[in-house]
Amino acid sequence: PFCGGHKVVLNTLTKMVQVPAGANEQFSIPLNLEGDQHPDMSPGNVLVTLRVDSHETFTREKNDLHYRANITLFEALLG
Repeated sequence: PFCGGHKVVLNTLTKMVQVPAGANEQFSIPLNLEGDQHPDMSPGNVLVTLRVDSHETFTREKNDLHYRANITLFEALLG
């Protein structure tokens, strides 16, 4: 790695985070001291915030997923 005299080397890092089941919009995971680092400065924190996109088939109400389907009486009774 070459810093070009800036004392900083640019790098890309991939981190895996665990998102608990039922996590909703605005759920945040702090990654302490994982931010940018510069000489004579403490590394910053990274805050990963969840964004929940809408889905064409499922809807969400709190911790429940809902799916609506039209079925016949025969399908309802016998599967």
